[in-house]
Amino acid sequence: MKLLRLTINEEFRSLHKGFTINFHQMTKKGMSLMEEFQPFCFAGLNGSGKSNVLEALASIFYHLEFCVAKYHPDNFNFRREVSKPDAFELEYLIGEKEHTEYKISNLNKVLITKEIGGIPQMTVEKVNSEDKGTTFPLNPAETDNQIVGQSYLPDIVIGYSSGENEILSLPFLKSRLVNFDEYVETFYSKAVFNEPQSSLIYVDEEMSQAVLLAALIFEDDDTLEPLRDELGIIGLRSFRIHLNNHGLTFPKDGNTGDYRIPILGHIDDEIKKLKQCSTSWFEFKDENVSDFYDFKTIIIDFFIDEEGNTQKIFKEYFKSSFELFRFFQTLYELNFNVVNEGIKKDVYQSTGVYTKNKISIPAPNDQVFRFQNLKNRRRTTSKRIAIA
Repeated sequence: MKLLRLTINEEFRSLHKGFTINFHQMTKKGMSLMEEFQPFCFAGLNGSGKSNVLEALASIFYHLEFCVAKYHPDNFNFRREVSKPDAFELEYLIGEKEHTEYKISNLNKVLITKEIGGIPQMTVEKVNSEDKGTTFPLNPAETDNQIVGQSYLPDIVIGYSSGENEILSLPFLKSRLVNFDEYVETFYSKAVFNEPQSSLIYVDEEMSQAVLLAALIFEDDDTLEPLRDELGIIGLRSFRIHLNNHGLTFPKDGNTGDYRIPILGHIDDEIKKLKQCSTSWFEFKDENVSDFYDFKTIIIDFFIDEEGNTQKIFKEYFKSSFELFRFFQTLYELNFNVVNEGIKKDVYQSTGVYTKNKISIPAPNDQVFRFQNLKNRRRTTSKRIAIA
């Protein structure tokens, strides 16, 4: 995806009504540059509005994501007619799902407009086409023949902050909670769960480990060149996955009481894939875990040999680094099993910045999933120079 333009048509934090930023131009030169890697960087004084632009984009993509989502959890309190900012225009280029080659000629130009109190409208047209395109409201598709707005939204929207920015991270936190609730709902209803429905991913310390592992297992030397040249990381040596198979409580049919099932049971086939890729694994009942969590702990160890055999096995069971990462993402989001419904409701309905410390970091025994003992192979010398 390539962002073209963002216009805010109401006051949003420090951004005035009518604020417009052009990311890329649809000129001959601009389109030629978009064939290459062209990141857009903000530079400016503190308070000039750099973070507000990112916050607006995060909030907008969050709103668009759940305009087309079929699943909304209880207490979500989501309305397609209300967003922050509540009036905007967003224009970008995005590829066709069936095309793997990145060419401007394969892209669609998407314009999304929202007026105050209205449902976002999406207009889609082919690049360089004289056709005016097709315009439709962003609602969940009811039939297979209906144009699905989700097809023209990005697969992944990644957020990151080197410091604390709760306004920026709030849409991503809500998305994580929704993904967990959807997992539980599909488990209870015996529906299929393939991957998290939301495209929003916040790369914090834990998610960074998942990105690094998936990349080191799957990606080639050219992709990993910055890690090798700048950090001296030449490969992965070993790591451990620790899984506490906590219990989920579901109501029985006919109001005959509750029953408990292991939280990992919904993705048991994927856990088996990890075991097939591992060097060794074992299960045991951890006496340090409280009786409430009454299912076994699973330890899966991986030694990555220098000949690349472990990577080959991973590639037999997982299609890509992205698929492996999304599975790690699902496992991380199961750690929200400790969040009670009251706190979850507060976060879902929050429109401000007062969610800090509402969701505390769970203790190791309360986590469903965590990485341990991650060790990399490093060269003895590095190009980096330490400055005292």
